Amino acid sequence: MSPVFDKCPICQYGAYIDGEYLVAQMLNILLVKCLRCGHYRITEETQGLIKNRFNQDEQLLISSQLNEITKSNHIFSVAEFIDFSQTTSPPSVDERAISLLKCFAEHYPQIGTGPSMSGIEQVLTKGTNIDKVDYQNSITKFVLHSQSSTFSPKRKELDYLIRDYHIAETKFITLDVSNNLEISPKGWARLDKLKIKIQKSNMGFIAMKFIPELIEYSKNWFEGGITSAGYESKAMYSHKHNRIIDNEMIALIRRSKFVVCDLTNSSRGAYYEAGFAHGLDIPVIFLCEKDFFDKKENELSTDEEGVHFDTNHYPIIFWEYGDDNGKELKKELKDWIEATVGRGLLEEKV
Repeated sequence: MSPVFDKCPICQYGAYIDGEYLVAQMLNILLVKCLRCGHYRITEETQGLIKNRFNQDEQLLISSQLNEITKSNHIFSVAEFIDFSQTTSPPSVDERAISLLKCFAEHYPQIGTGPSMSGIEQVLTKGTNIDKVDYQNSITKFVLHSQSSTFSPKRKELDYLIRDYHIAETKFITLDVSNNLEISPKGWARLDKLKIKIQKSNMGFIAMKFIPELIEYSKNWFEGGITSAGYESKAMYSHKHNRIIDNEMIALIRRSKFVVCDLTNSSRGAYYEAGFAHGLDIPVIFLCEKDFFDKKENELSTDEEGVHFDTNHYPIIFWEYGDDNGKELKKELKDWIEATVGRGLLEEKV
């Protein structure tokens, strides 16, 4: 079925929901793409049980926890949600305030930029009643991400963290006469002390195994997803240079906003490049060809097959060969990039 815009089963905010049927398990699975909870899978049966088992505050607490560990390839159970609700509690107020500052910098990394307070208030007023247009709005993405990362289920909590904590007390955020917010010099200094790396780059680096079939697919669809999200794509298979390739690759990753790492065919180089990016706090988006990932007998990873167990629990976008599947991957990768690192500066080609 085609994705429909409906209520997220966990947080009840508007989200895109797609369905699939697993023949072997005889299960109807829902793939939910939510700005607050992240991307996750549940069964239709679990969806029905959630409303009866959890109250609204518990559901929003689960939402914050789910966003921290969301895995698009994992099917969450009611038992796991019960565990989330019983073992998770909001961090301290200071930790929540720092999470908000980090979130602000991720969504508005350019100095002197930020959302309008009136725009934030409009999103908060709408509450769970966001529509398809709201879903694409940058302020909506910032607000829902902030509510999730700061464990703030109620409107007044996020408003308090912005106005009372950061504008009035820490002065890490300023509000100008036009009602626009931005991080203050003091706020950037605080982020620097925390060693938070906010990339100003407009480039996405592709890490993958260099085999002809995969390179052709990447040129059509990996690169397409990156450029349609407003970023310049960069892969070593087409990058011209006259330096030692390892040094050039490291230099490109350092200059990248994010890394798209394809795990298909177990490239040791791709694993290294993803780890190097993680060490620099540069976001890594994992991809993998579905049949390759599904070879569970090779889960510990041989030289040729399987995704390593230290990596296979990360959020992974699965893809399949073929133009129609490639078009789906291009759109999903674009949406994932925009949801996690924000839209780039390049205009999308029609």
